[in-house]
Amino acid sequence: MTGEAAAGTAREARWSGIDIAPVAEAAWHIAHAERSARFHRLASCPTRTAPYGRKDPEGTGLHPSCQETGCLDLHHDLIERMVNQLARDNRRHPDRVIKNLPAYLTRVARSQLSEQKRAERVRIGAQAKPTRSDGAAGRVMARFEAIGGLRGEWLTRLFRIMRSYPFSSTHVPGRWPVDGLVEERAKLPDGHTPTREEIRKDIAFVTETSTHILGSRWVHENLTIPLISNGAFEELREEHTATDIDLTDVVLGKQLIAVYRHLRAGGLSRATAFRLAADRIGGRAPDRITPDILTILKDLDRK
Repeated sequence: MTGEAAAGTAREARWSGIDIAPVAEAAWHIAHAERSARFHRLASCPTRTAPYGRKDPEGTGLHPSCQETGCLDLHHDLIERMVNQLARDNRRHPDRVIKNLPAYLTRVARSQLSEQKRAERVRIGAQAKPTRSDGAAGRVMARFEAIGGLRGEWLTRLFRIMRSYPFSSTHVPGRWPVDGLVEERAKLPDGHTPTREEIRKDIAFVTETSTHILGSRWVHENLTIPLISNGAFEELREEHTATDIDLTDVVLGKQLIAVYRHLRAGGLSRATAFRLAADRIGGRAPDRITPDILTILKDLDRK
Protein backbone atom coordinates (compact mmCIF):
# COMPACT_ATOMS: atom_id res chain seq x y z
CA MET A 1 0.00 0.00 0.00
CA THR A 2 1.45 3.39 -1.01
CA GLY A 3 1.60 6.49 1.16
CA GLU A 4 -1.31 7.94 -0.81
CA ALA A 5 -3.30 4.75 -0.29
CA ALA A 6 -2.51 4.88 3.41
CA ALA A 7 -3.82 8.42 3.58
CA GLY A 8 -6.95 7.21 1.79
CA THR A 9 -7.30 4.43 4.33
CA ALA A 10 -6.98 6.98 7.11
CA ARG A 11 -9.76 9.12 5.61
CA GLU A 12 -11.98 6.08 5.09
CA ALA A 13 -11.36 5.01 8.68
CA ARG A 14 -12.45 8.41 9.97
CA TRP A 15 -15.57 8.31 7.81
CA SER A 16 -16.32 4.94 9.40
CA GLY A 17 -15.98 6.44 12.85
CA ILE A 18 -12.52 4.94 13.40
CA ASP A 19 -9.67 7.14 14.57
CA ILE A 20 -6.62 6.00 12.62
CA ALA A 21 -4.05 7.22 15.18
CA PRO A 22 -4.54 4.53 17.88
CA VAL A 23 -4.90 1.93 15.13
CA ALA A 24 -1.53 2.93 13.68
CA GLU A 25 0.07 2.90 17.12
CA ALA A 26 -1.24 -0.58 17.91
CA ALA A 27 -0.08 -1.88 14.53
CA TRP A 28 3.37 -0.33 14.97
CA HIS A 29 3.78 -1.78 18.47
CA ILE A 30 2.57 -5.32 17.72
CA ALA A 31 4.65 -5.66 14.55
CA HIS A 32 7.84 -4.34 16.17
CA ALA A 33 9.58 -7.72 16.45
CA GLU A 34 8.45 -8.75 12.98
CA ARG A 35 9.77 -5.55 11.40
CA SER A 36 13.02 -5.81 13.36
CA ALA A 37 13.69 -9.37 12.17
CA ARG A 38 12.64 -8.89 8.57
CA PHE A 39 13.86 -5.41 7.73
CA HIS A 40 16.41 -4.20 10.28
CA ARG A 41 18.77 -7.15 10.87
CA LEU A 42 17.21 -7.74 14.31
CA ALA A 43 18.08 -4.19 15.43
CA SER A 44 15.43 -1.80 16.71
CA CYS A 45 13.51 0.03 14.03
CA PRO A 46 15.12 3.47 13.50
CA THR A 47 11.71 5.12 13.21
CA ARG A 48 10.92 5.86 16.84
CA THR A 49 7.36 7.17 16.47
CA ALA A 50 4.48 5.28 14.88
CA PRO A 51 3.70 6.72 11.44
CA TYR A 52 0.12 8.10 11.41
CA GLY A 53 -0.04 7.89 15.20
CA ARG A 54 -0.92 10.79 17.46
CA LYS A 55 2.67 12.09 17.57
CA ASP A 56 3.19 11.82 13.80
CA PRO A 57 -0.21 11.98 12.09
CA GLU A 58 1.24 12.67 8.63
CA GLY A 59 4.00 10.06 8.83
CA THR A 60 6.76 12.63 8.25
CA GLY A 61 9.10 11.25 10.92
CA LEU A 62 9.87 8.10 8.95
CA HIS A 63 13.49 6.97 8.74
CA PRO A 64 14.60 6.48 5.07
CA SER A 65 15.55 2.83 5.64
CA CYS A 66 11.96 1.97 6.63
CA GLN A 67 10.77 3.17 3.24
CA GLU A 68 13.53 1.31 1.39
CA THR A 69 13.41 -2.07 3.14
CA GLY A 70 9.67 -2.70 3.26
CA CYS A 71 9.18 -1.89 6.94
CA LEU A 72 6.65 0.83 6.09
CA ASP A 73 4.87 -1.43 3.60
CA LEU A 74 4.23 -3.99 6.31
CA HIS A 75 2.90 -1.21 8.56
CA HIS A 76 0.58 0.04 5.80
CA ASP A 77 -0.74 -3.45 5.09
CA LEU A 78 -1.40 -4.13 8.76
CA ILE A 79 -3.23 -0.82 9.21
CA GLU A 80 -5.39 -1.60 6.20
CA ARG A 81 -6.24 -5.04 7.55
CA MET A 82 -7.07 -3.60 10.96
CA VAL A 83 -9.29 -0.88 9.51
CA ASN A 84 -11.21 -3.43 7.47
CA GLN A 85 -11.65 -5.67 10.53
CA LEU A 86 -12.79 -2.76 12.69
CA ALA A 87 -15.28 -1.69 10.03
CA ARG A 88 -16.69 -5.21 9.93
CA ASP A 89 -16.94 -5.26 13.72
CA ASN A 90 -18.76 -1.91 13.70
CA ARG A 91 -21.29 -3.17 11.17
CA ARG A 92 -21.93 -6.33 13.17
CA HIS A 93 -22.12 -4.58 16.56
CA PRO A 94 -23.05 -0.94 15.93
CA ASP A 95 -24.08 -0.27 19.54
CA ARG A 96 -21.16 -1.97 21.26
CA VAL A 97 -19.18 0.09 23.77
CA ILE A 98 -15.48 -0.80 23.97
CA LYS A 99 -14.31 -0.20 27.52
CA ASN A 100 -10.59 -0.75 26.94
CA LEU A 101 -9.76 0.52 23.45
CA PRO A 102 -5.94 -0.02 23.63
CA ALA A 103 -6.38 -3.66 24.66
CA TYR A 104 -9.00 -4.20 21.97
CA LEU A 105 -6.82 -2.69 19.24
CA THR A 106 -3.86 -4.75 20.43
CA ARG A 107 -5.90 -7.94 19.99
CA VAL A 108 -7.02 -6.86 16.52
CA ALA A 109 -3.45 -5.96 15.54
CA ARG A 110 -2.12 -9.29 16.74
CA SER A 111 -4.78 -11.33 14.95
CA GLN A 112 -4.43 -9.35 11.72
CA LEU A 113 -0.64 -9.68 11.78
CA SER A 114 -1.13 -13.45 11.96
CA GLU A 115 -3.55 -13.26 9.03
CA GLN A 116 -1.08 -11.12 7.11
CA LYS A 117 1.69 -13.69 7.61
CA ARG A 118 -0.70 -16.51 6.67
CA ALA A 119 -1.49 -14.69 3.41
CA GLU A 120 2.23 -14.33 2.75
CA ARG A 121 2.74 -18.06 3.24
CA VAL A 122 -0.01 -18.72 0.72
CA ARG A 123 1.64 -16.38 -1.80
CA ILE A 124 4.93 -18.30 -1.66
CA GLY A 125 3.18 -21.66 -1.88
CA ALA A 126 3.52 -22.71 1.77
CA GLN A 127 0.61 -24.03 3.79
CA ALA A 128 -1.76 -21.52 5.32
CA LYS A 129 -2.93 -24.09 7.86
CA PRO A 130 -0.25 -26.69 8.63
CA THR A 131 -2.69 -29.47 9.56
CA ARG A 132 -4.90 -29.38 6.46
CA SER A 133 -5.50 -32.84 5.02
CA ASP A 134 -6.27 -31.80 1.45
CA GLY A 135 -3.97 -30.62 -1.32
CA ALA A 136 -0.35 -31.77 -1.30
CA ALA A 137 -0.48 -33.10 2.26
CA GLY A 138 -3.52 -35.16 1.35
CA ARG A 139 -1.44 -37.18 -1.12
CA VAL A 140 0.94 -38.22 1.66
CA MET A 141 -1.91 -39.03 4.01
CA ALA A 142 -3.54 -41.16 1.30
CA ARG A 143 -0.34 -43.17 1.01
CA PHE A 144 -0.29 -43.84 4.76
CA GLU A 145 -4.00 -44.63 4.88
CA ALA A 146 -3.48 -47.16 2.08
CA ILE A 147 -1.13 -49.10 4.37
CA GLY A 148 -4.15 -49.83 6.51
CA GLY A 149 -4.47 -51.10 10.05
CA LEU A 150 -2.93 -49.48 13.07
CA ARG A 151 0.30 -48.89 11.17
CA GLY A 152 -1.44 -46.69 8.63
CA GLU A 153 -3.46 -44.95 11.34
CA TRP A 154 -0.30 -44.19 13.32
CA LEU A 155 1.67 -42.85 10.35
CA THR A 156 -1.25 -40.62 9.38
CA ARG A 157 -1.44 -39.28 12.93
CA LEU A 158 2.34 -38.83 13.12
CA PHE A 159 2.38 -36.88 9.85
CA ARG A 160 -0.30 -34.54 11.21
CA ILE A 161 1.63 -34.06 14.46
CA MET A 162 4.87 -33.33 12.60
CA ARG A 163 3.11 -30.55 10.67
CA SER A 164 1.44 -28.99 13.70
CA TYR A 165 4.06 -29.43 16.45
CA PRO A 166 6.36 -26.56 15.30
CA PHE A 167 3.44 -24.15 15.75
CA SER A 168 2.48 -25.36 19.23
CA SER A 169 3.33 -23.73 22.55
CA THR A 170 5.42 -26.76 23.57
CA HIS A 171 7.70 -26.62 20.54
CA VAL A 172 11.45 -26.83 21.11
CA PRO A 173 13.39 -25.83 17.97
CA GLY A 174 15.41 -28.47 16.17
CA ARG A 175 14.01 -31.50 18.05
CA TRP A 176 10.98 -33.70 17.60
CA PRO A 177 9.14 -34.52 20.86
CA VAL A 178 10.15 -38.18 20.88
CA ASP A 179 8.93 -38.95 24.41
CA GLY A 180 5.57 -37.36 23.67
CA LEU A 181 5.29 -39.38 20.48
CA VAL A 182 6.01 -42.58 22.41
CA GLU A 183 3.04 -41.76 24.63
CA GLU A 184 0.88 -40.88 21.62
CA ARG A 185 1.63 -44.19 19.88
CA ALA A 186 0.84 -46.08 23.09
CA LYS A 187 -2.74 -44.71 22.96
CA LEU A 188 -3.63 -46.92 20.00
CA PRO A 189 -5.75 -50.02 20.70
CA ASP A 190 -2.92 -52.57 20.49
CA GLY A 191 -1.36 -51.09 23.62
CA HIS A 192 2.14 -51.17 22.12
CA THR A 193 4.62 -48.78 23.77
CA PRO A 194 7.38 -48.17 21.23
CA THR A 195 11.00 -47.45 22.00
CA ARG A 196 12.49 -44.07 21.17
CA GLU A 197 14.40 -45.74 18.34
CA GLU A 198 11.12 -46.96 16.80
CA ILE A 199 9.73 -43.44 16.94
CA ARG A 200 12.88 -42.03 15.32
CA LYS A 201 12.54 -44.57 12.50
CA ASP A 202 8.87 -43.66 12.05
CA ILE A 203 9.78 -39.98 11.82
CA ALA A 204 12.44 -40.79 9.24
CA PHE A 205 9.92 -42.91 7.30
CA VAL A 206 7.34 -40.11 7.25
CA THR A 207 10.01 -37.66 6.10
CA GLU A 208 11.29 -40.00 3.38
CA THR A 209 7.77 -40.78 2.14
CA SER A 210 6.87 -37.08 2.04
CA THR A 211 10.06 -36.35 0.11
CA HIS A 212 9.34 -39.14 -2.38
CA ILE A 213 5.76 -37.93 -3.01
CA LEU A 214 6.09 -34.14 -2.74
CA GLY A 215 9.79 -33.45 -3.17
CA SER A 216 12.55 -32.16 -0.94
CA ARG A 217 11.49 -28.52 -1.26
CA TRP A 218 8.03 -29.24 0.20
CA VAL A 219 9.59 -31.14 3.10
CA HIS A 220 12.11 -28.35 3.62
CA GLU A 221 9.45 -25.62 3.73
CA ASN A 222 6.73 -27.50 5.61
CA LEU A 223 8.60 -29.76 8.05
CA THR A 224 12.25 -28.88 8.53
CA ILE A 225 12.20 -25.09 8.50
CA PRO A 226 9.16 -24.81 10.83
CA LEU A 227 10.85 -27.29 13.19
CA ILE A 228 13.80 -24.97 13.76
CA SER A 229 12.18 -21.57 13.43
CA ASN A 230 8.61 -21.49 14.75
CA GLY A 231 6.68 -21.83 17.97
CA ALA A 232 7.57 -21.18 21.60
CA PHE A 233 11.21 -21.43 22.59
CA GLU A 234 12.35 -22.93 25.87
CA GLU A 235 15.35 -24.70 27.37
CA LEU A 236 16.10 -28.06 25.79
CA ARG A 237 15.41 -31.05 28.02
CA GLU A 238 17.05 -34.47 27.90
CA GLU A 239 13.95 -36.16 26.56
CA HIS A 240 13.99 -34.06 23.41
CA THR A 241 16.39 -36.44 21.68
CA ALA A 242 17.39 -35.89 18.09
CA THR A 243 16.10 -37.96 15.19
CA ASP A 244 18.35 -39.95 12.87
CA ILE A 245 17.90 -37.17 10.31
CA ASP A 246 21.14 -35.27 9.76
CA LEU A 247 20.44 -31.79 11.10
CA THR A 248 23.01 -30.09 8.88
CA ASP A 249 21.79 -31.52 5.58
CA VAL A 250 18.07 -31.82 6.25
CA VAL A 251 16.94 -29.58 9.09
CA LEU A 252 18.91 -26.55 8.01
CA GLY A 253 18.52 -27.30 4.33
CA LYS A 254 20.62 -26.22 1.39
CA GLN A 255 18.81 -22.91 0.90
CA LEU A 256 19.18 -21.90 4.52
CA ILE A 257 22.85 -22.86 4.54
CA ALA A 258 23.51 -20.81 1.41
CA VAL A 259 21.86 -17.70 2.86
CA TYR A 260 23.57 -18.19 6.22
CA ARG A 261 27.02 -18.43 4.63
CA HIS A 262 26.37 -15.37 2.49
CA LEU A 263 25.44 -13.34 5.57
CA ARG A 264 28.42 -14.64 7.52
CA ALA A 265 30.69 -13.59 4.65
CA GLY A 266 29.26 -10.11 5.11
CA GLY A 267 30.58 -9.99 8.66
CA LEU A 268 27.47 -10.86 10.69
CA SER A 269 27.69 -12.98 13.83
CA ARG A 270 26.54 -16.62 13.78
CA ALA A 271 23.34 -15.88 15.70
CA THR A 272 22.38 -12.84 13.63
CA ALA A 273 23.17 -14.54 10.33
CA PHE A 274 21.14 -17.61 11.29
CA ARG A 275 18.13 -15.58 12.47
CA LEU A 276 18.09 -13.55 9.25
CA ALA A 277 18.54 -16.66 7.11
CA ALA A 278 15.76 -18.51 8.95
CA ASP A 279 13.47 -15.50 8.49
CA ARG A 280 14.18 -15.22 4.77
CA ILE A 281 13.77 -18.93 4.08
CA GLY A 282 11.19 -19.94 6.69
CA GLY A 283 9.36 -16.67 7.34
CA ARG A 284 10.12 -16.54 11.04
CA ALA A 285 13.27 -15.66 13.00
CA PRO A 286 13.79 -17.78 16.15
CA ASP A 287 13.85 -15.98 19.50
CA ARG A 288 16.94 -17.86 20.66
CA ILE A 289 19.65 -20.12 19.30
CA THR A 290 19.76 -23.52 20.99
CA PRO A 291 23.09 -25.16 21.86
CA ASP A 292 22.54 -27.82 19.17
CA ILE A 293 21.90 -25.26 16.46
CA LEU A 294 24.96 -23.25 17.55
CA THR A 295 27.08 -26.41 17.26
CA ILE A 296 25.82 -26.96 13.73
CA LEU A 297 26.59 -23.34 12.82
CA LYS A 298 30.14 -23.72 14.14
CA ASP A 299 30.56 -26.84 12.00
CA LEU A 300 29.27 -24.99 8.95
CA ASP A 301 31.77 -22.20 9.50
CA ARG A 302 34.63 -24.71 9.46
CA LYS A 303 33.64 -26.24 6.11
